[in-house]
Amino acid sequence: MSWYVDAIVVGVILPWIIMTYRLIAAFRRGIAAGLLKWLTYCAISVPAMLLIMWAIQFTR
Repeated sequence: MSWYVDAIVVGVILPWIIMTYRLIAAFRRGIAAGLLKWLTYCAISVPAMLLIMWAIQFTR
């Protein structure tokens, strides 16, 4: 896989690693609440991971 696909996959999985209990609590309130909370965290982590991975590739 290319580096940007890796960055997106890590950015989608990263909120589950960092915010596990908050996401579980949001999903207990409902599917829509859980997905909205997860997408909110993904909106932060995916661009951050793309920037980090781009910086790593740029320095090579």
